[in-house]
Amino acid sequence: MSISTKPKILVCTGRNVLLPEEDTLGPATIRIDIPSGKIIEITQEFQLNDGHDNHEILWIDAGDKLVLPGLVECVSIIKD
Repeated sequence: MSISTKPKILVCTGRNVLLPEEDTLGPATIRIDIPSGKIIEITQEFQLNDGHDNHEILWIDAGDKLVLPGLVECVSIIKD
C-alpha cells in the first residue's frame, strides 16, 4: 500500500476575512475538504501553521489580504 502525499485539507487563514452573516472584516481560519471542495470548518481566529510537516494539510496564510470564503465566481462560459 502506498502512502498518498497529496493534501486532503486546505487551510486558509487571514486577518481580513468577510464571513457569511458578518458586516465587518475580521480574523478567521477556513478548513476546506479538497476532494469535495466543501468548507468543513470556520473559526473566527487567525491561526498560524504549527510548524509540523503534515503532508495531508496545505496551509495558505493570506495575512492582510481579503478572504471571501464561499464566494462563487460569477463569470462563466456556458456552452449549449
